[in-house]
Amino acid sequence: MNYLIVSVYYQILSYSRIKQAVFYSLAFPVLLYVLFGSIWKTSGEAYAGFLLTGVIGMSIASQGLFAVGPTLRSYYQTNFIKFLRNIPVSPLTHFMSLLISRYSIILLGNIILFLIATFLFKYVLTLEEMIIIIAGSFIGLLLFSFLGLIIAFMSKKAESTRGFINLIYFTMIFTSDTYYPVTDINPVFSIWTRLLPLTPLLDFLRGNTELNVVLYLLGWTVLFVIVFYFLFTKTSLSR
Repeated sequence: MNYLIVSVYYQILSYSRIKQAVFYSLAFPVLLYVLFGSIWKTSGEAYAGFLLTGVIGMSIASQGLFAVGPTLRSYYQTNFIKFLRNIPVSPLTHFMSLLISRYSIILLGNIILFLIATFLFKYVLTLEEMIIIIAGSFIGLLLFSFLGLIIAFMSKKAESTRGFINLIYFTMIFTSDTYYPVTDINPVFSIWTRLLPLTPLLDFLRGNTELNVVLYLLGWTVLFVIVFYFLFTKTSLSR
């Protein structure tokens, strides 16, 4: 447990020293929320809440796809995983510390967005809404972390990994109900949007905790875990 706590601390410390990572994790979501929220401010509290969960969903997907998959891939390519196997702590503990550190960053970003929603847009979240978002953030991080791992371990080169992740990430956030209800604007998108793993996460973050939504969200997560497991056991990365 002591190693896990120390490892989480150093993961966060290392992450905080990467200015680009800090910007896209904390500053960029705030800029988007303030920008879009100010443009559509006349839409009232409904849009302020809609946009808030959309930006949080975007941040969760970004952390999982960009900060977990490529990182673990680099561990194998640089043979760092061999070092982890030779220390008296399981590599699984190190992986857990990576997830916890990213989850902590997501929670910090959520708190900042909660405060902006309250003081700038007069949108006050209830305790139930906060709990749902906190729980959804954890499930979403697992979902997109394993999706990022699948892409990373399928790609032959690091450059192609980044390209595939960018393609999937931007396709999801711009063709789903992230910043605006695109399915209401163009119902043709509704069929496509339902096929995206980001959709059940956004539904859950927005308070839709019906059984079908929860099962759909967990189903995507379990599917990605299974696919990654079989991919991992059959993949050999070049160093």
